[in-house]
Amino acid sequence: MTLFGVYYGVVTQNKDEENKARIKIRLPWLDHGDTDQTHWAVLAAPMAGPKMGWYTLPDVDDVVAVMFIAGDICHPVVLGGVWSSKDKPPEEGGDGKNDFRGYRSRSGGRVVMDDSSKGKVYFSDKTDKNVVVVGSFEKGGSGNNAKAAPEPAAVNGPAGKSGVCIATEDGEMNITAKGKLKVTGMHIEITSKTEHVEIKAKADCTFEGGMGNLNGGPDVKAAGSQTKIN
Repeated sequence: MTLFGVYYGVVTQNKDEENKARIKIRLPWLDHGDTDQTHWAVLAAPMAGPKMGWYTLPDVDDVVAVMFIAGDICHPVVLGGVWSSKDKPPEEGGDGKNDFRGYRSRSGGRVVMDDSSKGKVYFSDKTDKNVVVVGSFEKGGSGNNAKAAPEPAAVNGPAGKSGVCIATEDGEMNITAKGKLKVTGMHIEITSKTEHVEIKAKADCTFEGGMGNLNGGPDVKAAGSQTKIN
């Protein structure tokens, strides 16, 4: 059978024993298309190369657009997925401004490029409570991907209107470095609104400044086998 052009297909398998990221599909518009499936179909992907490229394998039952090399039904190539009224896209896009581009995973994790007047790149997990924002902290555009950077209840309010925001509102935040961890800025502030702050070192712990202030409430303690305050 010779088939030129682009056709709809439905994914039936995505477990490729040869690990070539191939899938099998059925062509419901063919005779026996509700049960028969094609040969392994390769995926057209950006920058497909040796262990590199954009890897997004379709799920079983996803609808895809497929064509056949030289019209040969034995050599299908999947061009991409197709949204529909049943399988809706992750962005509403109702205002026609096309401000948002990105990727949403099956569980809800997102990478969003916001091209509105409050442009940013927005990374979040499925809860939308653990995020990284690069760019404007303010909300811009409209739709379900229009987001502002989280502003947990801090003592002195938000840090600013743009820059880099790393925020967790559900769980802990761990910053780990095997080597040296360096934090540099014009003004560095560490604030805990409800809990205590601990700074520990297995060896030397040094605090230096042009001016030094150590302030506490009713009780300030400094303890050590040898303690010097100058």
